[in-house]
Amino acid sequence: MRWREIIVFVLYLAGAVVFTFPLARDIRTATTDVSDPLLDAWALAWVAHQLPRDPVHLFDSNRFYPEKGTLAYTDPMIGIGVPLAPIQWIFGDALVTLNVAMLLSIAISAYGAYRLGWYVTDSRSAGAVAGSVFAFAAYRLNHLEHVQLQTAGYIPLLYLCLRRFLEEGRTRHGVGIAVFLWLVSASCAYYGMFTWVLLGVAVPYELWRTRALQQKRRVVGLGLALTISGLAFVPLALPFMRMGESFGLERPLQRLQRASARPTDYLRSGSHLHQAVGLKPPSPERTLFPGILGLGLAVIAISRLNRSTGLFLLVGGVALWASLGPAWGLYRWLHALVPGLSGVRVPPRISIYVLFAVAILAAQGAAIVFRRYPMKWLVPILIVFPLVESFGGPIPYARAPEVPDVYRWLADLEGPVPVVEMPLPPPKRQRDNAVYLYWSTTHFKPLANGYATVVPPVYAEIAESMKRFPDPAGVTLLKDLGFRYVILHRDRYLRARAARIEEGMSAEPGLKRIYRTQNETVFELTP
Repeated sequence: MRWREIIVFVLYLAGAVVFTFPLARDIRTATTDVSDPLLDAWALAWVAHQLPRDPVHLFDSNRFYPEKGTLAYTDPMIGIGVPLAPIQWIFGDALVTLNVAMLLSIAISAYGAYRLGWYVTDSRSAGAVAGSVFAFAAYRLNHLEHVQLQTAGYIPLLYLCLRRFLEEGRTRHGVGIAVFLWLVSASCAYYGMFTWVLLGVAVPYELWRTRALQQKRRVVGLGLALTISGLAFVPLALPFMRMGESFGLERPLQRLQRASARPTDYLRSGSHLHQAVGLKPPSPERTLFPGILGLGLAVIAISRLNRSTGLFLLVGGVALWASLGPAWGLYRWLHALVPGLSGVRVPPRISIYVLFAVAILAAQGAAIVFRRYPMKWLVPILIVFPLVESFGGPIPYARAPEVPDVYRWLADLEGPVPVVEMPLPPPKRQRDNAVYLYWSTTHFKPLANGYATVVPPVYAEIAESMKRFPDPAGVTLLKDLGFRYVILHRDRYLRARAARIEEGMSAEPGLKRIYRTQNETVFELTP
């Protein structure tokens, strides 16, 4: 039995390799762009670096020095970084870790939906169809730059444990509820928040369906599992809460509506087949078509809806309604009532639950088809078709910038010596710092540079002073803040300007040139 499960997972992993081709072939260099993916690679590498050294200060990352708690300025993805830490320790390559996480996240999503679909329909083949529908979809194809948005496999495993605990009352399934709910929340902040919201619909429905309210032990056990999971997440939530208080992240409803989905976005896809049949072209954050096969099988399931599968129609319907934003009512209420949801930037990301619901309903639809048409050749066709219809490859990956030689020198320095990397972009262009964060995974020295959802005031102050750098006031500011080195990346300027800046820095009394490579010059801030 275990070998069969391993084979299923390996087959889904092979599907993920095809779906993201040529990611696996270029796993050491491939990136969709040089901003968000490099930021995510840095975050996963930081978790692997810091946890065995100083887990108490996990959130005091090396960006935006001298600020504290800066890992919370974007999604820390601890639920991804912890399991993948051995990959980072073995290979020491942040981009390899990120790309392995991408492939495994898609495969785990498929496997999780397979297990839930199998349980709901009592058919392995139908469950396998659910796995393909959930894993290989236009939504995922449009989010290959966000590994956390691919990490949805814990959602069906959570619902599987919820269902089995209320039906059977086994302790292991209660533990599974707590563990998978924590993993959902710790892997993707968006999915974690939306999962807690939708459990407010799913739990009452399942209590009614299973009549578990008549069994106090199961009700108490469920409450205990949810409480333990919530309490276990508190240490990760507190830094976010402090950040929210410091920066005021509440999003106005008008801005949220502009970012919300439109009903026609559920007919958007970038796959070759979907474009050939006339679907709307993809759009950032609003490419939501769940697939031709998934929708067709879900319609068959809805035509024979029962209490067991009614849950997924309910959850999917609520998620679809919420994804349409404040103008449609529901999200406006959630925005006002649910703590933390007012800081969410992209409501359409709740549509992962629409895809989830379609996948599990598709399993029921597939089970009906397999019973009516028991042809062996039909099973592999339905399992493989979601991958075929959603294929959009080969994906045009970029090549990650090579790590400059200067970082080998920097890595050999003892202690956490703070560094400023030049050019240091202004706050509105801080995404240009993503490459510095990625390169810092070779040394993890504290950086003035950073890229995040928010911009701390100290970064804005440093960036303003660097406009006139080198000058005595700028040098004094960096010294007062505790910086030790300034790295001038000459190849990131026009040649003449780089020469002028280097000449000026060499003439500044507070700076001493101590190291030079083909493209970089290192200056030490002297007393």
